[in-house]
Parts: sequence; structure tokens; C-alpha cells
Amino acid sequence: LAAGAALRTYRSACVIRFEPTPGKQHLSPRRNLLYGGDFESWRNPDLPDGWRRSPHATAENAAGLAPDEQVKFEGARSVRWSLPTGMLTHATQWLGYCAPTTLDGRYVFSVHLRAEAAGAEVMVRCGSGATKAQPTTEWQRFAAVAEVKPGQSLPGVSLEKLGGGTVWVDAAQLEASDEPTPFIVRAPETIFSAVPFPKGLLADELARYAPPTAR
Repeated sequence: LAAGAALRTYRSACVIRFEPTPGKQHLSPRRNLLYGGDFESWRNPDLPDGWRRSPHATAENAAGLAPDEQVKFEGARSVRWSLPTGMLTHATQWLGYCAPTTLDGRYVFSVHLRAEAAGAEVMVRCGSGATKAQPTTEWQRFAAVAEVKPGQSLPGVSLEKLGGGTVWVDAAQLEASDEPTPFIVRAPETIFSAVPFPKGLLADELARYAPPTAR
């Protein structure tokens, strides 16, 4: 500055840009990629939000899959599964319940199970990986691992009840890891699309609203 000149203040802006590794996308800030993994929300009384049941519910068997506030691993409730057999599948792709991703690597699906008595069996599936769980009368965590190759989407996850009386299900988690880490609830604000189903529907009616399964 010239001698005697008035001082001036200038402002400048600096833009910092972060980009993911080429070919990869950003996952949800929550490490649990599943919506409804805590089984707390039930817009329909026979179906926890984010999940589908097979066979679909009817008026006769709807109570065979229901929330239970007395027996739970965490939170306010769990799933009480008293049907002899069946499958509970997470609706991961078309409804946006999972964060969209093409990240490759290993993913682990874990869930906490408890049985009313010995003899229960539940198949825990993560993509092509599967673990046959034999839950006891105490809460236990079971897990299955899948390998995701470049360009593939997240693995589908499911629980298949093979028999053995009443089973309780709670605290399900899908994460990019070889081993399960402590359970965490996925924040509702990270859901990328709203649930399009009217309230009060049984699952057999709800199925008419769902897009057809890709074959």
C-alpha cells in the first residue's frame, strides 16, 4: 500500500469439493443400511415397515407375525413370529429403503433372535451367503456375509423360519464389513422415498401395490 493510503478489507470465497473414489458412491452416513431394522414402526399391524412377509398375511394368519412389547432385545418392541414357517424379506431395492450404492466388497447382515423353546431354526440370508441359526431362550446374534462385485447393488437380505415354535426377531443390520458391529438404528431422514402403501392393509392386499419382482 502507498504511504498514507486508507486500509481496505477484502473478502474471498474458497470452495472445497469432495468427490468419491472413481466408480464408487457414497453410502448412508449411518452404517446400518436397513430401514426398519429396529422393528419399531408398524404402519400395518401384520407387517413391520421396510419388510415383506411370505406367504402374505390373511385374516386367519395375520397375528402370526406381530409386534411384541414384552420381549425385545432393544427399543420398544420386537417381532413375535409364531407361524410354523415362512419368510421375512427386506424390501431393499425398489422402495429406496436401502441407500443406493455400487460399492463393492463384503457386506454382513446380522439379526438378534430368541426362541420360546429349543428346536427353532431360522435361515439368515445375505445375498448368496446363508447361516442356519438355532436360537435359544436367550438373545443371540446371527450373521451371514455376501461378496458384492463392482457394479452390483446391495445384497438382498431375508429370514426364513424353518420351524420350531415361536421366535422373536430384533435389531437387524446390514453393513459394509466382515463382522457385525454394534447395532445402530438408521435415521428416518436418510430414507430416499416414502412408503407408498395406505395404512391398515393386510400384506396380501399390500402385494397388489408393489412393483413386480425382477426375474
